Amino acid sequence: MNYSTRLFLLVATLVAVISCDQKGKSTSSYNICTTFDLTDSEISQYCADGLLVSPSFSWDDVCYYMSLADAMNSGYHGGFLLSTRVATNDATDEMAKFTSCTTTGGVLGSSGYMVYNQTTASPSRDIEYKLTGYSSATTGVVCAAVTNTLYNKRLKDNNLIAKGDYLKVIAEFYNGNTLVEKLEKYLIDYSTVTELKMSEDWDIWNMEEDAGNQNKSITGFDGVKFTIECSGEHIVPAFCIDNYTVFLKVEY
Repeated sequence: MNYSTRLFLLVATLVAVISCDQKGKSTSSYNICTTFDLTDSEISQYCADGLLVSPSFSWDDVCYYMSLADAMNSGYHGGFLLSTRVATNDATDEMAKFTSCTTTGGVLGSSGYMVYNQTTASPSRDIEYKLTGYSSATTGVVCAAVTNTLYNKRLKDNNLIAKGDYLKVIAEFYNGNTLVEKLEKYLIDYSTVTELKMSEDWDIWNMEEDAGNQNKSITGFDGVKFTIECSGEHIVPAFCIDNYTVFLKVEY
């Protein structure tokens, strides 16, 4: 495998519109929903302890999920990694940081999903869009499924989340160095509400709807940067993501 890990996995690509204008240019509009499902043989071949580390991951030549890693399964320092782990009682606290809090693994029981860990030396962009071979291209965000890690869920189970605690994921969408839009979602919230709210299953983060509620749209970006805000050192700044879906309109 090369520096950009390429796994030939299931990618749900829904083609919505293909048209040609009077000048002979073709335009296509479609959604790409990236799933991270691995076969048993791929897990056996590529994963160590149910985890796969690489400097970057791409399933579709469009979205690249970045990490700080020296090489495949070597020298992981933060950012994205792929996990095939499911929540179990015997998971060590260290492995729980790289495991979703669900007993099914990914969305609808898929074998793989991505885990994002924030460190002091995170990538400059956590998701990069590389659109080449087109005369023009427009990107838009649709939605993603997100949830907590098993480690942070154990804090709740052991009554270690107190009033005022929270974990908030902030997604910043950039076009070059220009900030296009910023959205946020609480995965742990005991600071703005009177009763603890915590994601313990895959929740749909409807980014398109969130932007629409602010009378905005998120289009024309080439990268996403995630930031995690949380209270106290006892909460690990990490979250899990699956079924990340983007809208593309390309002309060629």
